[in-house]
Amino acid sequence: MRLRKLLLATLSYEALPFYLLFLLAVVSTLGSAAPGVSDPDYFWHLSTGRYISETGAVPGGDPFSFSMKGAEWVLEEWPFQYLVFQIYQLWGHAGNLVMAALVMAVSLGITYRSARLFMANAFPALILTAAASLPMLAFTAPRPHLTTYLLFAVFLHLLFKAKYLGRHRILAWLPVIMIVWVNLHGGFMIGLALLLSFLAGEAVRWFFFDRTENGGARLVTVLGWSFLACILASFINIDGPQRLIYPLQVVGMSINADLAEWRPLNLNDTLPRIFAATLLAYLLALVWRRGKADLTEVALPIALSFAAFSAARHLPFAIMALIPLTARFMSSLALRDGLEDARTRWNWLSDWIGKMNSPRQGKAAVDGLFCLLVAVAAAVLVPMSVARSLTSEVNPLIEVADYLEANPRQGRMLNAYGDGGYLIWRLFPETEVFIDGRAGLYRNAFVSDYFQAATGGRNWRTFLERWDFDYAVLPATLPLAQLMIASGQYHEERRIGAHSLLLRDRNKD
Repeated sequence: MRLRKLLLATLSYEALPFYLLFLLAVVSTLGSAAPGVSDPDYFWHLSTGRYISETGAVPGGDPFSFSMKGAEWVLEEWPFQYLVFQIYQLWGHAGNLVMAALVMAVSLGITYRSARLFMANAFPALILTAAASLPMLAFTAPRPHLTTYLLFAVFLHLLFKAKYLGRHRILAWLPVIMIVWVNLHGGFMIGLALLLSFLAGEAVRWFFFDRTENGGARLVTVLGWSFLACILASFINIDGPQRLIYPLQVVGMSINADLAEWRPLNLNDTLPRIFAATLLAYLLALVWRRGKADLTEVALPIALSFAAFSAARHLPFAIMALIPLTARFMSSLALRDGLEDARTRWNWLSDWIGKMNSPRQGKAAVDGLFCLLVAVAAAVLVPMSVARSLTSEVNPLIEVADYLEANPRQGRMLNAYGDGGYLIWRLFPETEVFIDGRAGLYRNAFVSDYFQAATGGRNWRTFLERWDFDYAVLPATLPLAQLMIASGQYHEERRIGAHSLLLRDRNKD
């Protein structure tokens, strides 16, 4: 009888679905094809944290490349980069991989809590969140964008509480969160855009449709003051108001079309198809729901979905908005009685447990089991994931960096765009790169000129003459590498895996 009570208390514990989702997110992230520490941009973030730690200062100019040496560098993510390096010093790449998995899991947990605002039953919200959030796993890497996913989920949750539960005072937390956000990632602008969209939607709804609703007027007022406070809060950073301009400049760069994360979604892939299915579920629930949806409920997810289809990097924001609003619309469907019949046993168990003297033992068992499972998952999956990410098959630059460390070269090195981050991590300060993933630093003209030359464009000769490279480390199949050899000015000294080490023949100039 005692064991039976303990089991029932465990099954009826409200936190159980949240724990299941959290564990699923951690296991899926650590054991999946998520980029993890194989993400090339991870390494220049890690290098920046190392630089700050060693010098005790945030670099005002670029220290890593010879092409932009000393150029102004708006370093909006330096606290995260410093943290990433501190974690690396304590626990290596494994520590950063676990950190990334936990941040993504917490983001999904908050999204689940937003869905639970509208679904009385925990398990449909769990299933919806777990299924719809699968595409987000592809974005799990120890990079500052993770903080934007987390804080976007928090912003959205607080806004939902203010809108649907009337908890307007909770919005006082938004400026506080904005101070943190603006110092972690340029994505803080999407927080301002999210707040502005709520303000505009609620203002239109109140002014044109619900002028008699006192609560609507108060919500619009609170949203307006919150938006103003968040704008002022965003000035609290080492760059001041300029920080608001820089993300807009980066987003507006035409070269973004050549970068993978800015390309449109490819619906031939599985994960974008899951997102499309989530969007379809939202639209069907929107059409068949009871009552009318307001402007915010329609415009926000549609706008974010359009942004996701236009650029893959916006996909997580669309998912985190679609999940709770889909849950809201599903909860009002005519079919909801059939969908929620499954919770009868759950409610019966909850009522029964409520009559018991103490369900604390069951709750403690769940808490302990959850912590144990997360620890076991991390202990088993993290070493496997790190080992997989740091092999030459996954990261061919490991062999390249090993060779150049053992056989250093002098002079200017030409490298590929995606290779710069890892080469900075391994070779700086002895060797400076030509280019890396910091597109915002290099700007449109520079990056465009590089990509045109790298793909064998007409400018390849003038590109080489202008920069006067002494050697190059490029993928052997890159058109520019083949043209450099064909020109007779460079020869392939060594093939290192998939890369060619090209040396310049000065006597042939």
